[in-house]
Formats: sequence, C-alpha cells, structure tokens
Amino acid sequence: MLAPLVETAQSLTGITYGGDDAADVGLRILADHGRAMTMLVSDGVLPTNEGRGYVLRRLIRRAVLAARRLGTDTPVTRPWRHRPSR
Repeated sequence: MLAPLVETAQSLTGITYGGDDAADVGLRILADHGRAMTMLVSDGVLPTNEGRGYVLRRLIRRAVLAARRLGTDTPVTRPWRHRPSR
C-alpha cells in the first residue's frame, strides 16, 4: 500500500530505499505522513491550532523535517496534492 508513496519519496529525495536504515525510516515517514495528510484533507480538515487541524499541522511539519534530514530542500508536500483524473 505504501510502495507507490515510497517511490514518490525516492524521486523527491534522490535516495534509494534499501540502501541505509536511517534513510529507509525517513522515506517511510514521508510515505506514511503523505498518506495521512491526504486522508485528513479529503475529510475536509484544514491546518488549525486545535483538534484534527493541529494533527495535520504536525504531520506536515514532520514530513518536511524528515525530508530535510534526508538532505532535500525541495517542497515535499506539493507532490501529495490531489490530481483530478481526466
């Protein structure tokens, strides 16, 4: 279930899954947080200071932090956006 998201995380960071345990954890964090952010936003949750909105804010922060620890400065939340099917 997370494999396509891990592939997206690999393409964003340029790091291959399976090479380093610490990098693998970072890629899994990006994949899992991307999935969780998608579910929350599809439920209508917006980043706020309380409740589920606060959880969304924390997920965004942790995903960005994980990406920076992997050595990338590219925006990591943009690729997780919903792309309408044509």
